[in-house]
Amino acid sequence: KQNKQKFEVIPNPLSFSEFLPKEKFQFKNKEVIFVGRLVEAQKRGSAVLKIWKLIENNPLLTDWKLTIVGEGKDESFFHWLTNKYKLKRVSFEGRQDPKHYYEKASLMISTSAYEGWPMVLMEAMPMGCCCLAFDSYDAIHDIIEDNKNGKIIPNNNIKAYYNALSELMLNDEKRIAMMLSAIDSSKQFSME
Repeated sequence: KQNKQKFEVIPNPLSFSEFLPKEKFQFKNKEVIFVGRLVEAQKRGSAVLKIWKLIENNPLLTDWKLTIVGEGKDESFFHWLTNKYKLKRVSFEGRQDPKHYYEKASLMISTSAYEGWPMVLMEAMPMGCCCLAFDSYDAIHDIIEDNKNGKIIPNNNIKAYYNALSELMLNDEKRIAMMLSAIDSSKQFSME
């Protein structure tokens, strides 16, 4: 018979062994990142671009940009949507090691329809990214504490996502507090 008190289980540990120090926050950009496979059925990149269209139409947010890191079978579709929406502040970076992108970005958005355990959040939060995600899978509640270390948005609600994202873009104090909380709360998933 096994003694279960000898075991501790964490779903997946953090990808990086270090945490972004607070003094590096001065190097954070007014940048939102999306990291993932460019596959519409799961990742719903079209939702990212619909949300970003609303951001680009807000005259108070002209100094923010969106960076998309990843590749996938629907990449040409996402480029087509970017052109259709006449988006000017979107950069497609292809498949890259995302660590540098997390270090310089302030916010990370996820629009996945489903996930098991989203490793992008485990990568972004220790690097001081405040994460936003749709409430579309159970694990999100184990990672993001809504309005503390990130935002959980009602599933498929583009307007609510835009409102949550723009609020953080416009409120430096709240965004930085949530970025610090993201680093702190991510430590529960470290190997140690």
